[in-house]
Parts: sequence; structure tokens; C-alpha cells
Amino acid sequence: MSLAQFAINKAQGRGQLWFPDGTKIAGLFNQDVITVAKHRFKDGTEYSGQLLMWQFDGEGRLQLPSGDVYAGQFKKGRFSGQGEYVSRTGERYQGGFAD
Repeated sequence: MSLAQFAINKAQGRGQLWFPDGTKIAGLFNQDVITVAKHRFKDGTEYSGQLLMWQFDGEGRLQLPSGDVYAGQFKKGRFSGQGEYVSRTGERYQGGFAD
């Protein structure tokens, strides 16, 4: 971890994590828990948005290596609630998603 301040030995504020597999997470930490992040995976997948217990949860945007993009609500790492999915070919679905 770098760039995060520590409050009683817990990450607090803006910070970054790098993992050996090439995954990078930059975001806001509160008492060692990352709550908002920009997450770049080794395979090229990118996520920016809210996290809960290291899972996509709340509002976010996910871009897949294929070029497909989902922007909307997540629950426990899955599309859930209102959102929009746009495929790389331009096909679009906007509405409710259930996990």
C-alpha cells in the first residue's frame, strides 16, 4: 500500500494497493476498509465505484476487456438494480437487473 495515511495502524484516506498478479486498486480507505475504488485487473477489466467487503457494491462502472460496459448498481459483486449495459457492438439494455 502507498499514499494512504494511517490512523491507529489502519489505512485512512486515499491510497493504492498493488498485487503480484498486476492488479491495482486506488481508492478511499476508512479504517483499513476500501469504500470507493478504481480497480484495474491484470486481464484489462476496469471497475470504478463503490465497494463493500472487497466486492462491487453500490454505484459503479465496469468495463470488460471485450469493450462491453455496465454502469449502474451492484450488489455483492453482481449487476443488481438499475443500470445500463452496452456491448462493444452498440447493443444497449437499460433497466432493472436482478442477481
